[in-house]
Amino acid sequence: MASEQISAKDFPRKLRGYDEEAVTEYLRQLAAHIEGLAGENQALREQLQATAEQLAYMKNLEATLRETLMVAQRSAEETTRNANFRAEGIMGTANEQARRIIQRAQDEIGACQAQVEELKRQASLYRQNFRMLMSAQLQILEDSGIGQEHQGG
Repeated sequence: MASEQISAKDFPRKLRGYDEEAVTEYLRQLAAHIEGLAGENQALREQLQATAEQLAYMKNLEATLRETLMVAQRSAEETTRNANFRAEGIMGTANEQARRIIQRAQDEIGACQAQVEELKRQASLYRQNFRMLMSAQLQILEDSGIGQEHQGG
């Protein structure tokens, strides 16, 4: 029932009935109260509608944020996987290069050791040949008697 219907309501008249002015005033107050309640009801409906729209917006925002977070998490995981894969490749390459460098160094050490051994062998052979030469020269000197003239004289 609307406030207009209450204000427009007409009651039949009786001989000993209610005071017509009091009833009319009461109906006017009742209509004003109902009109106020209707306005308040409309305001609450509008507020409820605005709250429902805000809730829908927030739920949509929440879903968007969740999706964004999941995309970011997947992206971070993929970036980590790619970085690990690249790091493993770099480490493999570095290890292979280090192995080759160590092998070359060991080969050079071996070559140097062989060269040192060869030089030692040649020095020993040179000393041996030099001793034999000196011994032969000394023998020649002793056999020729050149060195004995000074001793006996």
